[in-house]
Amino acid sequence: MWDLWNHCVHSNPDDHLCDVSKVSDLAARVIKEIEYDITAENENIEALLSRCEAYLQVKTSADVTTFISESKKVILSENHVPISDDNLHRNMRISRKLKQTGSLNGIAMCGLGF
Repeated sequence: MWDLWNHCVHSNPDDHLCDVSKVSDLAARVIKEIEYDITAENENIEALLSRCEAYLQVKTSADVTTFISESKKVILSENHVPISDDNLHRNMRISRKLKQTGSLNGIAMCGLGF
């Protein structure tokens, strides 16, 4: 899951020459706005996105809405790998969460049609 966190939150997720990943400006604003505590929740993309969705139930935020949308695009693009025993549970859990929020809308993910 950290790889998904890396690609959703950091502005330089594929920069392997850099020792420190840089949090994108949008992610930093969202984390601050929704008061997500990385030290308590760790770098957990599911927890962050769930917190974002809950936040939008009571408040309106263009940044949070954009972050969710962009993160879901990343998750869909990062989860095109073939299913293996190692990643089956993770992919199914993420797929289920995205489907529950109506985000998949018929998109096939990992060869599974919804």
